[in-house]
Amino acid sequence: MMGQAENPWSTLHDATLLKVIVDWKGGDATLVFAVGSAADVVKVVANAFVALEVPRYEPWGPSVSVNRISGPLVTQDDRHRIELEMQSGDVLALEASRIRLRGA
Repeated sequence: MMGQAENPWSTLHDATLLKVIVDWKGGDATLVFAVGSAADVVKVVANAFVALEVPRYEPWGPSVSVNRISGPLVTQDDRHRIELEMQSGDVLALEASRIRLRGA
């Protein structure tokens, strides 16, 4: 496993998802997380997003914490894609022209 210094996205493991913000007109999406015992705020910011999947079926039971992160990966269309598996078993997915992590 990579350390946080090598992979800043690993800071999202066990982070608490607080909210999902969509600016439909502007084409931006932001996922806001609380990270660590100090509850520092970290944001996943997507510009020119084309897809946002936020299921909340909770097949493993209720949870607001991130279990695993996949990505960001570059798609065949040169977009970036990230998937966040929640500890509830739901998988959130975001695809956009640009995806970055702020506050990590």
